[in-house]
Amino acid sequence: MFMKTLFASLRRGRAGTALAALALACATAAPVLAAEDGYRLGPQDRIRLRVHEWRATQDQVFEWEALRGEFTVGAEGNLAIPLIGEVPVAGLLASEVASTIGAQMRDRMGLTVPPDASVEVVEFRPFYVAGEVTKPGPYAFRPGLTVLQATAIAGGILRPSDAGLMRLGKEVIANEGEINLLRQERDMALARRARLQAELETTPEISFPDDLARRGGDRAIILLMQQERLIFKARNEAFKAQTETLAELKKFLEKEAEALKAQLVTQDTQLELVNRELQSVSTLVEKGFAIAPRQLALERGVAQIQGDRLRLETELLRVRQESAKTDMAIIELRNKRANDLSVEMRETQARLEQIEQKTATSTDLLYEAEVLAPRMLADRIRGARLRPVYLVVRTEAGKTREIEANEGTPLEAGDTLKVDLPLPAPDPGGSAALLKEAQQAIRTR
Repeated sequence: MFMKTLFASLRRGRAGTALAALALACATAAPVLAAEDGYRLGPQDRIRLRVHEWRATQDQVFEWEALRGEFTVGAEGNLAIPLIGEVPVAGLLASEVASTIGAQMRDRMGLTVPPDASVEVVEFRPFYVAGEVTKPGPYAFRPGLTVLQATAIAGGILRPSDAGLMRLGKEVIANEGEINLLRQERDMALARRARLQAELETTPEISFPDDLARRGGDRAIILLMQQERLIFKARNEAFKAQTETLAELKKFLEKEAEALKAQLVTQDTQLELVNRELQSVSTLVEKGFAIAPRQLALERGVAQIQGDRLRLETELLRVRQESAKTDMAIIELRNKRANDLSVEMRETQARLEQIEQKTATSTDLLYEAEVLAPRMLADRIRGARLRPVYLVVRTEAGKTREIEANEGTPLEAGDTLKVDLPLPAPDPGGSAALLKEAQQAIRTR
């Protein structure tokens, strides 16, 4: 809308009015002008530049496109402008920079009058916050910034945080829980070791350690020992049943062997009788008093008895072999039981040692957290009562000076704000009271 009015004024020949309007536009184009707040440029400032020229012969406003853009003030306080070169701007107002650029354009380009330049600060050089703040470092400056606002931007005064206290409180709870679990696991391991020892020594009862026996009134310990006794009884009964089964099998095989031996004796008696009869019949056959078929029948009987005897001897060998296998099975069962018990005993002992180490570590961590948490809270309470000390470090004309400040002191771009918390005066009585107050607060969290 404004540009339409400007061009209409130019066409109607009111050049003076148009130029005045253009100057007014340049002065009001930027919402934040350094000329209005007295801001003086320095290294790291970033400006936006636009240059316009009224050309009466063409009846138009010409914009120098090559000069349009954003430029950063260099470390030496200069702006690198196309068609112009290095322009010193450190310590100048934005309006002074605009006048300087217009004058140099006139001289370089051989213009009759300097063109109208507008300079807008689009990015101020940072300020810095150091010391006892949550997030020290550089931050973007804005006009009207005070010490209190800068401290807030940096996260506020650094004090022991609730997060740290909550972390320590959680560590106390976690370590207490860990120690309780480790104690329960230790009790279980002690009871298991006692039961394994009783199984290895084949004693009729489990002898629990004094550490558990002294707590015989504890319901958890009673239940634990009852469980181990039940396991002890069940495993002994299972082992006894397996052993007895193999022993019964061995007795059966021994009886079978005795029966086979008796059958062999019977077979030997029958064989002896048949051989006698065969000898008598053979003599009669030779003398012609008996017939040959009778002799053949007796010979077949002898052969049959001898075959039966061989089968009995083979069966006796098989029975004896099975009996030997049964003996081996009993030995292997006992050896396996002893080996399994030894492995479980070693694992249980190793687990007990791990539990002892973990318990010691958790106890140390618990003690540390219980000591640190109240102290940190006491420091927080003490620190909350201290007022910070502010110091502004400012560089002017190449020299650095320190300025004592308060929360309402205004800051300038490039300043460094140093925040410090003074050490509290020694107060043993007050410190003890604070520590007591902090311990009570930790318990109620």
